[in-house]
Amino acid sequence: ALPWLGLGLGLFVALAAGFWLLGGLGPRHVLLVSFVIVAVCEGLFTFALDIGLPRGPVELLLAHFTG
Repeated sequence: ALPWLGLGLGLFVALAAGFWLLGGLGPRHVLLVSFVIVAVCEGLFTFALDIGLPRGPVELLLAHFTG
């Protein structure tokens, strides 16, 4: 699923589903923690390590608006 969804959306969905199944503290907390982890991973892999990862619809949309 990673080549279709990209790292951002795929990781976010997997984390949110996992936290929800494990009984997170609530939907807002689950979404916030998932978003923060995805943002850190994106920054680490893309900018710090300069590793090309699959780009999904979220990354393509952000690239369209940021140039």
